[in-house]
Amino acid sequence: MTMNGHANSRYRVAVLLAAEERFDGRGGAVATWVRDVYSRLDRSSVVYCVSSSRTYAESLAVAGSVWYRAYDRAAAWAARIVGPLVRRPWWGVHNRLLFGGKLWVLANSRALRREQVVHIHNRPRYAVWLRRSGYRGEIVLHMHNDLSAYVGQAEFPALKAAVDSFAYCSRYLMQKAARDFGPHPGVVLYNCVDTSHSFRPAAGARHPKSLAFVGRLVPEKGVLEAIRVCQALNAADPEADWTLDTYGGAAPGVSSYETDYMRQVGALSAAVNREAGKDVVRLRGHVGHERLAESLARSTFFLYPCQWDEPFGMVLIEAMALGLIPVASRKGGIGEIVDHGVSGILIDEAGDEQRFASEILRLSGNPEALDALRRAALDRARRFSPENAAQDLRALLERLHVSAVTVGGSA
Repeated sequence: MTMNGHANSRYRVAVLLAAEERFDGRGGAVATWVRDVYSRLDRSSVVYCVSSSRTYAESLAVAGSVWYRAYDRAAAWAARIVGPLVRRPWWGVHNRLLFGGKLWVLANSRALRREQVVHIHNRPRYAVWLRRSGYRGEIVLHMHNDLSAYVGQAEFPALKAAVDSFAYCSRYLMQKAARDFGPHPGVVLYNCVDTSHSFRPAAGARHPKSLAFVGRLVPEKGVLEAIRVCQALNAADPEADWTLDTYGGAAPGVSSYETDYMRQVGALSAAVNREAGKDVVRLRGHVGHERLAESLARSTFFLYPCQWDEPFGMVLIEAMALGLIPVASRKGGIGEIVDHGVSGILIDEAGDEQRFASEILRLSGNPEALDALRRAALDRARRFSPENAAQDLRALLERLHVSAVTVGGSA
């Protein structure tokens, strides 16, 4: 593969976001990573996105097919009508109407052919479709989720041929991909938290017996288990008034839609509150980043009993950056964030609510240990900075650029 330019030239990078990913404040961790990291990259870049706002994008240039944006709005409107009729979440119907993002790739393929590097996030088929549309530059595929959830063994050879370098948000994900598909070129590009904005430690008192949980209200994130931990704490320490505040909805940016699982969460919360005779579990729903940071900063412990192999755990570094002490399941990439006994506590059995409760009770009675853990958690979170992520991304792009010039020559 070749790329225009010479090894010492500045070249442009195009970020191709998923058709479902918003770049206007309603998106998830991928949009945040792109904004925080690319705004610190010392080269020209442009974000291809379906929806954006100047306030959110800040200094970054945005692009995207005009006709596709109109189609996306029409599809979202139709999904809000059809969703209730077929008893499906409207955003799930919307995603089905986007045909897996293939229309989005094809709508932008002509413009993307002028870009020298395309950075694709979490959508491996985009790389194959883009290559088949005639793109000849460099492609980076950046996985924030398990690659095997997106492609099978039969598809991987075409994907490997299309991608110049794979990137993963944790060593855990990269090693799993190598086990699943065999050796392939890849690096780790960690997620990050920008403490220059809202995620920074707050001054003022924290409630010493307060827990917080942040995540989508789905089984794998473990909110039911978190509620049971709060219940166990109040049973073991009834005079302490342990509280749990949960933040999140059924999907990123969604707080009003209710699923069967969310109804289970509501029922268990109500039962625990009746048992305690007060509101010890409070379901806050989805809140914006700044308001979330303000609320989290009043808690002492960040409780994350996730039930799946978490690819990374963005909420953990955000909470640690605010001075919370993480108590989490030892699942997936979480061990790359939390150093057990140093910057937080990791529990081997994700479903052992009593073990979570006993560890929290042990720590709550030891102010010196709490302070040491908090300081270490803050220090650890600072290592996952956008500046460090930008430095790692810059190194990857430079290696790609030099390799392209050396192997293919300048066009």
